[in-house]
Amino acid sequence: MAGEGLVDYEMLKNLFHLDHQQDEAARNILKMSQANQRAAIVYGIISLQSNQSSVSALPPVDHSSGLGSSVIHLDRSQNFVFSDLIRDNIKNFIRQSIMECKPETYSLQYESDNGAIINGSLVRLTTQHVSRLTSQLKNDHLPPGFETRDPQAVKLVDRFVHELVKLEKGTLRGCLLKNVVPNSVNRLIRGNVPSINQLYSHIQHHLPHSGEASNESQVATQVLVRFAYMRLETILFAKSGSKARAAQWGPIDKQLMFVKDKGADYYLSWAELILQNDRYFFGSGDRAFDQVPTDRPILPLVAEVQDLIRSNAQDRRSRNGV
Repeated sequence: MAGEGLVDYEMLKNLFHLDHQQDEAARNILKMSQANQRAAIVYGIISLQSNQSSVSALPPVDHSSGLGSSVIHLDRSQNFVFSDLIRDNIKNFIRQSIMECKPETYSLQYESDNGAIINGSLVRLTTQHVSRLTSQLKNDHLPPGFETRDPQAVKLVDRFVHELVKLEKGTLRGCLLKNVVPNSVNRLIRGNVPSINQLYSHIQHHLPHSGEASNESQVATQVLVRFAYMRLETILFAKSGSKARAAQWGPIDKQLMFVKDKGADYYLSWAELILQNDRYFFGSGDRAFDQVPTDRPILPLVAEVQDLIRSNAQDRRSRNGV
C-alpha cells in the first residue's frame, strides 16, 4: 500500500480501467504545476464534450465472427483484424521472454513510489518488440497509421499486446499450480506436485516457442530459481483464500524488484534459499500436495537471507585464510 502522500498509480489505473496511453497521460498531468492541472481539467471537459457524440456512435465489438478480441473496430465503417501471423509473432516473443525469465516484472509497469516506467516489464518488452518489427510487417499486419504513431492505431496495438500478455500469464499461472489446485491448464489434480525440473518441462510444454536452445536438458540456474520462486508465491496466494483473480503477480513483481535492488550478494543468497525451500517442500516430485511439510515458512525471510550472506562471506574469508 502506498504511504501517505504517495500516489498509487497502479491502483488508480486499474480502478478507472485506463489503458497504457491513458495512464501515461494521467501521470504527466499529475507532474504539472497546479495551474496547468486546473487548465488540463478545462481542456479535458471541452474535449469530452466535442467527442462524446462520435464516441457513443461507435458500433460494438463483433463477437459473432468467433475471432474474439482479434477483431477491433478501427472506425465506424471498418474492422481491423489482427492476422494469425502477427498474433503468433507477438505470442512467440512473450512465451520466449517468459521461458528465459527476461521480464523484471510480469504485471507492474511503473515504479509504485515514483511512477517511473519499468522498461523491463513484460508488457514494455513486448511493445518494444513490436516497435522493432520490419516496416513491411507493420504495414501489412498492424492497423493503418501505426508506423507513423497514429494515436488510435497505437492504442489498438497496445490493447492487443495487453490481451496476449494476459493470456500467456494465465497459462503460466496454471502451470505453476499443477497438482496444487485445479485451474484452467490442469483441471484435475492427478498425481504429485512436480519437481522443479518437471515443472520447467511442464511450462515449456504449454508455452512452446521457436528459437529454443538446442540442448534442452541444461536449464540455467537463474531460470529454475525464478520458476521455483513464482510457484512458491503463487501457491501462497492460491491458498490464502483471496478471491482476486491473478493478483499474485503484484507480490511477485514487488519481490523481484526488491531482490534486484538489494544487489548480487542478496540475490545469490536469496536464490540459494529459494531452491532449498523448493527441495524441502516438493522434493523430487514424489509427494502429493497434501503431503507437503507445513512446519516452516514457504518463502525465505529477509533475516534468513542476511544470515546466509554473512555465513557465505565468512566461508570465503576462511577459504582465503583471512
